[in-house]
Amino acid sequence: MPPDSRNPVAPPLSLLLVLEGPPPADTCARLAALQEVLPVAERYVFGHGDPQRLAPAFRRLAATAPGLRVELATRALSQAAALAQAVAAAAAPWVLWLPEWPRPGEVATVSSLWRGHAGAAMAGDPANGPCLFRRDTPLRLRRACAVLAGRMGLGRAAWRPV
Repeated sequence: MPPDSRNPVAPPLSLLLVLEGPPPADTCARLAALQEVLPVAERYVFGHGDPQRLAPAFRRLAATAPGLRVELATRALSQAAALAQAVAAAAAPWVLWLPEWPRPGEVATVSSLWRGHAGAAMAGDPANGPCLFRRDTPLRLRRACAVLAGRMGLGRAAWRPV
């Protein structure tokens, strides 16, 4: 039986947080608040700073947060390179990238971004907050990373798809 068109099923979403520093203590609570308003299939935290400095904090986060996917790059990466690597590893067809921790009141902003994207390949402005994009083809991934790198002032040479 086909899905009811009056109540469409939202596609799954990877909630992606890319961190250069150690994750704050309230990581799980902040991600849980977003998970309540979004069809989150995966909560994914990716660290890209100095691995030796970040490893203890990321191990603690992984141990205290069941169901949270926590990964740390094997070497320090630029934010754009870390984003490209994390998006390529994300499990869901849609990715909501949080360039920083959600600020108070941003849950409503993220929820309206998800409801209002209308199938566009990319929505939101990473210079001003969360960004939602599809990761269904490598071409789109490269384009999304190039656009994000440009908006973050990193330039085209700052990112490399993995």
